Amino acid sequence: MSGGLAMAYAAQHPVRGAVTVDNPPDVRPFAALVRRLEPALRSPAFTETFAAVFQASMGLDLIPADIRETVLGGQRIRQDLVLGYWTEVLTTEPHVLQARIDGLCVAIDAPVLGIFGRELAPSDRERLARLPDAACEVWPDHGHFVHLVDPYRFADRLLAFVEHCATTIPAAAVGRSGG
Repeated sequence: MSGGLAMAYAAQHPVRGAVTVDNPPDVRPFAALVRRLEPALRSPAFTETFAAVFQASMGLDLIPADIRETVLGGQRIRQDLVLGYWTEVLTTEPHVLQARIDGLCVAIDAPVLGIFGRELAPSDRERLARLPDAACEVWPDHGHFVHLVDPYRFADRLLAFVEHCATTIPAAAVGRSGG
């Protein structure tokens, strides 16, 4: 969900660019899943549910073994933190949450880079296409951690994006200067 937070920040504050890594802009499927699993997530079966549903779908097995060991070794997935982090998802109907996100995203006038480790749904592509300067890349079979599966490619792409941002004037600034 950190990609969503980056996009929300970019919608509300002046930024030179925003990057989202494997966080599709259509949150309705994720929100519906979390709400459906809420009883198990609030129960003593939290750890098993979280591991089976969320960690299993992230493609941890695609990360090189040494990096995967570090990632997993540093994880402390606590029920109270996850539920707290997902409060809005758990208390807001998915379509209402999506409308709120869509409303925020129309304010993004800086370049956006989205890199996804799996194929995107048409609704995700359509939402990204609404942004004035968005690049959307799918790196098939990279899973949720595209930046860890192929770190050199990711670093090169991020550097190219930063260079693009450095030469781009946000649409709001163009409107203010009359140019």
